[in-house]
Amino acid sequence: MKKIVLIICAVTTSIFANAQSEMEKKITTSTCNCIGSKPITEKFMEETFGECMGNAFGELEADLEVEATARGLQTEEQMEEFGRELGSNVTLQLISECDLFYKEMAKLRAASVADLKDDSAMIIIADMNKTPEAKRNDLFYCKRGAQYFYNGDFKNAAADFHKVNFIPAEQKTFLVLRAQSYEFNKEYPLAITTYEDLIKQSGSSEFKIILALLKKQASIK
Repeated sequence: MKKIVLIICAVTTSIFANAQSEMEKKITTSTCNCIGSKPITEKFMEETFGECMGNAFGELEADLEVEATARGLQTEEQMEEFGRELGSNVTLQLISECDLFYKEMAKLRAASVADLKDDSAMIIIADMNKTPEAKRNDLFYCKRGAQYFYNGDFKNAAADFHKVNFIPAEQKTFLVLRAQSYEFNKEYPLAITTYEDLIKQSGSSEFKIILALLKKQASIK
């Protein structure tokens, strides 16, 4: 009996997964077609993408309700989580399959660090540089690498993180900065590996999206 129940659960899960996958494909196609028909503006990702994805979700409202009922989703919190899951999966598909979306996401990602400049970081770095080599440990290089990053110096930031042997999981800020330093210094294989480690630790959809961007960038370089 237990074996039969497990088989039923597996089949049911597969049906749900296939139904969701079909919805994601429809939303992805609709969203990509929609943004492709719109003019590129400064708020393209902020406004146009949101409008297009919202419309795509709206077109499948009945299907989404059926899926939610099949999953036994009842609370607003459960529905919001379902929506976030779909949205994240669709975003990943758009990066892979919709060139315009990928290009705009890549531009947005690059712009997020384009103006990094922190004079106080240079003061801190100058002071840290007085530390004797013998006293420079993993924490030292993490802290200095972070300051280089905050000043937009990704080459030296990455160089410092290369010298770090181990970063504890609880020091998430340094783990993220190491991944970003490799990313913006265009060390794609290392950046990909580092983001994959972060995803294993956190399951963050944001890191999954960044990883998808990186893999696409690495494949077309």
